[in-house]
Amino acid sequence: MKKIERKNDNRHTLFWGLIIRYFDSQKNKWCIKINKSRATVLLICFLCIGWILSATTVYCGLRYLRKYDAISFVQVLKNPFSTTKFRVQMGEAQIARAHECLKKKDIQGAYLNLLYGTARNPDNLDARVLLAQMYMTLFKDSKKASETLDYRIIKAFEQKNESYLLASIYAFSLTTDYKLKSVKLLARCAENNVVAEKKLHAILLSIITAMYKENKYNDLIEYCRELLKLTNNKELKSITSKNCALTLSNISRSDEALKILKENNINTGEVFALVKIANAIEQEDEITASKLLKASITRIKHKTSAYDMLARLAKDFGDENGVKQAEKMKKILAGEIEDTTLENIKNNSIKDTTKVIEDYLAQNPQHADKLLKAVLFSKNLDTINACLKMKIHPHAHLSLTLAKVELLLNRKDIREASTILESLKYSDYVRNNKLENMLEGFNLTALALSNNNIFESLDNFVKTRQALELISLSKMFLKLGLNRESVYLINKTLEEYPKDIRVADAFARMAFERNDIQAIFDAYQRYSIRIPICILAELSDKFSSDKCIFYSPETLATLKKKSERAKEKIVEYKKIFGNF
Repeated sequence: MKKIERKNDNRHTLFWGLIIRYFDSQKNKWCIKINKSRATVLLICFLCIGWILSATTVYCGLRYLRKYDAISFVQVLKNPFSTTKFRVQMGEAQIARAHECLKKKDIQGAYLNLLYGTARNPDNLDARVLLAQMYMTLFKDSKKASETLDYRIIKAFEQKNESYLLASIYAFSLTTDYKLKSVKLLARCAENNVVAEKKLHAILLSIITAMYKENKYNDLIEYCRELLKLTNNKELKSITSKNCALTLSNISRSDEALKILKENNINTGEVFALVKIANAIEQEDEITASKLLKASITRIKHKTSAYDMLARLAKDFGDENGVKQAEKMKKILAGEIEDTTLENIKNNSIKDTTKVIEDYLAQNPQHADKLLKAVLFSKNLDTINACLKMKIHPHAHLSLTLAKVELLLNRKDIREASTILESLKYSDYVRNNKLENMLEGFNLTALALSNNNIFESLDNFVKTRQALELISLSKMFLKLGLNRESVYLINKTLEEYPKDIRVADAFARMAFERNDIQAIFDAYQRYSIRIPICILAELSDKFSSDKCIFYSPETLATLKKKSERAKEKIVEYKKIFGNF
């Protein structure tokens, strides 16, 4: 076969000159090679187009899908792959928009912008604090607030961000899962001087006040005990031990209160005096308590607690005038000067209720809470309905609605009361703020009035409620003629809180009012309850009853001796505070 000879190489270009096809005469075959200069030019062109397309995609996504109006195409074109930077910038823009929404009172817009803004820029600590505050105040979701703050707590501690740390201490204290973390953070901030001492004291008092108002006494005591173990700060220990002692004394555990005070070298002062008085009452040494209280009132700077104790002591002795005077002094000390309009509302002595309330609110918007108290005190359905028609705070609206429900139940208007309760159960305010528990007592009352058996439900109710709530519901039952339910509930409450003086007092008074002396004797024999002085004095002629044969001679002898001593105590009390 003859070799094919070519005078010239045939050259062909393919793909815009990127590839060259030519005939190699030496090898006697067609070959292909890449045009490097052309390939470089094309590669650069493709990269530029890709860069521009990427920038366009990112820009359109941020501008039109994410609504980030502040972004510019030139800014994205410089580096379209810097998504982290753009995400942070967008987060900042949303946080700024949230502040604008707050100024316009657009709460929902503010919340959504803060939620997405902090997700895109999690290191904006001030925004996280604001979002946590919204969770706590608007949604009553302290757990979500705690999670929001806990995410950057280390960074906040390193930067010594006081507002973040204080908000975290408070939010953590409201959540079971984070409560111990709140204590540790508070102690660590005090130890490392990360937060000003006065601010730590203020936040501690806020936590104590919040727990106390919600009747979370056990949580408060546990919180204080843990803090006392962890902190060495003298002032912090003093505040903690005093408040813990006061809380313990209020739930009839003054022995523990005195022990805590002594462990922290607090053997003088008004807190020590108040705890000593409470302890004397618990030890049935009411005369010593009376003398100490009379001496303390003139010396104690913050007299409200002393008058609280005086009202409690006066009630124990049956001194109704003393109770009224003590309550009056408490109002004066709190700056609650009697207002003619409010007094008229309380006494139901006004005709045009709606106009009077509207005029009062217009002239005194800062006293809306006082007006609410006056309306609730009046127990007047027309007055309550007039207030419900007005634009008021959702919580005030709920309080008035529940007061209306109670009045309807008093009138045995069960159908309307049940309808209102059902509507409340599905209201946004109740669900968002997790206030369903406030309705349960009313629901049980409505069921009982409809002849339903609620005793099993009451067993569960007692296990999940504080003593004062149970006493209040038991009294409501009694007022509505639900005697069996009332007796059952107060008996169960006494089983749950056998050492609580408030429960024993309510139990004895309710039993005495229905002339059930045997119930008082039974409770004393079983739980050694403290019986109010005024009732003990009335028992002196009850020991000859046939029913007393069921009690041991020792129990009867002890009660008889206490009864005689109660009469003597009343005489001594009158010498200290005057006749009544």
